[in-house]
Amino acid sequence: MNYKGKPYNFNEVKKLNLNNAEPYKKYTGNWGDHYMGIPKCHPLKLQGIISDILTENEQIKGIVEIGTMFGALSCYLGAECVERGYKPLLTFDNKVWYEPKLFKSLGVNFVVDDCFSKKSLKLIKEYVKDTPVLFICDGGNKAKEFNTFAPLLPAGSIVAVHDWDIEVNMEGIKETVDRLKMFAIRQNQWNAEPDHTLMAFFGIPLHKLTASERVKIFIGIPTTGDIRTELANWLLEIVKNPNYIFSVYITGNSTICDNRNRICRNFLKSDAEWLMTIDSDVSPSLDILDILDNGKKIIAPINFVWKSWGLAPLISTKAKDRGYIVTDPEKANSPERLVEVDGTGTTCLFIHREVIEKMQPPWFMFGYDEYGAINLGEDYSFCQKAKELGYGIWIDKKYVTNHFKCTSLKSVNEYLIKEVGLSEKRLGERFKEELGKYTLTKKE
Repeated sequence: MNYKGKPYNFNEVKKLNLNNAEPYKKYTGNWGDHYMGIPKCHPLKLQGIISDILTENEQIKGIVEIGTMFGALSCYLGAECVERGYKPLLTFDNKVWYEPKLFKSLGVNFVVDDCFSKKSLKLIKEYVKDTPVLFICDGGNKAKEFNTFAPLLPAGSIVAVHDWDIEVNMEGIKETVDRLKMFAIRQNQWNAEPDHTLMAFFGIPLHKLTASERVKIFIGIPTTGDIRTELANWLLEIVKNPNYIFSVYITGNSTICDNRNRICRNFLKSDAEWLMTIDSDVSPSLDILDILDNGKKIIAPINFVWKSWGLAPLISTKAKDRGYIVTDPEKANSPERLVEVDGTGTTCLFIHREVIEKMQPPWFMFGYDEYGAINLGEDYSFCQKAKELGYGIWIDKKYVTNHFKCTSLKSVNEYLIKEVGLSEKRLGERFKEELGKYTLTKKE
């Protein structure tokens, strides 16, 4: 039923009762109750927690709520806005369950629309512009709400997300929390008895890093004229990270060595501390910059390449005679997250300025045999020169890039058939090994 514009009537509105709804049974002892006659979906205890948080954070000057439903919590939030002199409450729901008469008195802006629509995004961006807010994610996709809107908020804002550990958990928002350096607020009360508020609160640090405090990264992308849309989307998102200052340089259509060396020359003309080189067919994760916390001068995530015999991570070791073994099995399978290698590709690679400045150009150059055939890639040539200067080449196995390649489906099929056969063989050998531990006797 649509109650917009109608007086509230207990006979018309079915009492909201979450007490017997799975998976809320053990948490919602008194949620199926009313606030000023309006069905509520939160315990009254939550209002006290929100009030304390607002009092402790004087920088907050507005409240945005996703998920109005019947509007019981919205009435409380709207009253907080009026009493504290905030901007009027901005609240969103994709349908009207009921519109309290108090909304008009409190100046609540009740928007009936998908919170992810262009109209809603515009309203939210205008509301939060230079205004730290309490932003409550309580709609139909709480993790998406958190991950979409938290990066849009000014420093000092607080993001709350409801139904914690039921509809959303840290796994769903960790990337955003880590990227924005968010911190938990009153975590001991999120699921505290007896009312189990189930609302988690995360703060965005109030202190904004100045330009001199932020790490400067030069992103170099060698191309033959185009890049993957996935990489383009990654670039649009990564440059929003407030902890870094970015320069982006994309080369034109030239040879791979010329492109890579041109990137190095332009990097040295900048004042960036780090060179991040990414191939045009690669897309890293948005938390990739945390790899710099390892303190290594040359470091890469796991980059996969497609060989004729299958997929191989570029965790390479120097061969005894010449060249490199693409994947060192011992290091690839070791439990250590950080491993030192003899070489890796420049598919996605971080190089500190010190390395580029100490190394004699050209930094990247193919190696050739006596007949003019390439016998050493420009990436492994760089690794050799770096190791000669005393630098280690490191892989952080926590991070894995998406590396897009065109390949024959026939070869993929052959590879899968081969892997299934090897798995069956290993399983059979293991079965025989286990069976050999027992003595079987025939029952008389």
